[in-house]
Amino acid sequence: RIIWKKKSSFGVADKSILTGLLGAYFFQNFFVFDNIGSYIMFLSLLGYLNFDSLSVSGKATKHFQISEYAKIIISSVAVISCVLALYFLNIRQIFSSTRLIDTLQAQNDPKKSLELFKETLAYNTFGRSEAREQLVQAVTRIAGANIEQAVKEDYFSFAREQMEQQIKENPGDARYEFFIGSLLTKIGPMKEGITHLETAQKLSPQKQQILFELATSYFNTGDQRKAFETVKYAYELEPNFMTARLIYTVLAIYAKNENLIKELLVPVYGTILVPDDRIIKAYYDIGDYKTAIEIIKKKIQLDPNNLQSYLSLAAAYLKVGERQKSI
Repeated sequence: RIIWKKKSSFGVADKSILTGLLGAYFFQNFFVFDNIGSYIMFLSLLGYLNFDSLSVSGKATKHFQISEYAKIIISSVAVISCVLALYFLNIRQIFSSTRLIDTLQAQNDPKKSLELFKETLAYNTFGRSEAREQLVQAVTRIAGANIEQAVKEDYFSFAREQMEQQIKENPGDARYEFFIGSLLTKIGPMKEGITHLETAQKLSPQKQQILFELATSYFNTGDQRKAFETVKYAYELEPNFMTARLIYTVLAIYAKNENLIKELLVPVYGTILVPDDRIIKAYYDIGDYKTAIEIIKKKIQLDPNNLQSYLSLAAAYLKVGERQKSI
């Protein structure tokens, strides 16, 4: 309305361009979530149109009549504020981000990457949550690596300290409870990790990823009943989610519940011989090597060039005394 009203300083070409800008913004909103870049452009345009409207009506001059002295003070404050904002809101963030990239590129040198993680987090910018998550993932990666135990311990201690700090800064956030819980259940102490996972589950009771991690932790501590109940609940939240169905099947295999195994697999796959590594391991762990052999053979049919499948089949044959077939 402001663009096309009669009392306007815009010519036809100006009006067409400005209308085109609004049209482009409207169109892109069908495909892209709004973000700070598009907001700055849109609100700047609105501000410009509003100012022009006030200028044409004569209202703008009344609003902006200030003394020269006031102009100097306002300008000085604006310049100082911009410089400070540039450093604290931009430059520090850039330094932190580039240092995090350097950290991820130095993963083959754990000592160096740990020092870089410490430098990244020392900037204390709004990107610290991302850096802490990457730190936890790095600890998980190096846990089984052939490096000095002292370096592993330093990494773990620093990651734990940072995630605990993240939880203090963001209490009641299931994501960070999940991260530290996953870290502790993998590296220890297990019970403390389970406590964090249980907290995460209370905060986000229908998040299946949390339930899977919690069920795995219960199982690893020998509490098969809790593990089974947890994964059953996760499956029932969305039975069409195949990962939930397969994990539930794995627990059913450990429980040796053949009826449930059939109920879960046959309607979807037409057989219980589903070529999934988790299912193969479960049958292997309970000593049902014959079923494991049949599943591995099916897996080889689907992917005859997979060397690991042949090695698994050879090991399974050896377990049932089929030495010649193993060779």
